[in-house]
Amino acid sequence: VEAFKLLALHGSIPDRYTHQFYATVGELQKRAIDECMVASGMRLLEPNIGLGALLKGLPEGVDVTGFDIHPAAVAITGLRWNVTLNDFLLVKPENTGLFERILMNPPFSDSRWIAHFQHAMRFLKPGGRLIAILPGSAKEHLLTREAGPGYDINILGCYDNAFEGTAESIKLFSVDAHE
Repeated sequence: VEAFKLLALHGSIPDRYTHQFYATVGELQKRAIDECMVASGMRLLEPNIGLGALLKGLPEGVDVTGFDIHPAAVAITGLRWNVTLNDFLLVKPENTGLFERILMNPPFSDSRWIAHFQHAMRFLKPGGRLIAILPGSAKEHLLTREAGPGYDINILGCYDNAFEGTAESIKLFSVDAHE
């Protein structure tokens, strides 16, 4: 009921232009979930949860924490997971704890994905895994340099036209934190 009230109040759900909202669906979404290797009982962070499309097919029993800046999206996804209305870049790991898994599709415009990726790394538990959907312009060696020692970063796949209405090339990255 609260989700519908917020939807009525705001008159919309997040859109792709004002909120850089592009739902992750299809082959890319399935591959991201598979590569995340998440299991029941694990803590998973989704920094920009939107409507939760990226989490489709997630195993039962995963402890999901998410953040978003759109009240209606938070109300909707909050019906299923622990979701907070907040800009992820303002969240501190000491307030949330660390996560075994992070699954993310950050905003791409104005290279905002870089700050989101760097910030998400601070939330990754030793031995944890981060799966990131990033623009095709993202370079493995630059991400490795930004992350510093203690992480293995790999490109898992490249996807053209992965988001409806865009011609954006996408790369799927994994980040494995050393124990």
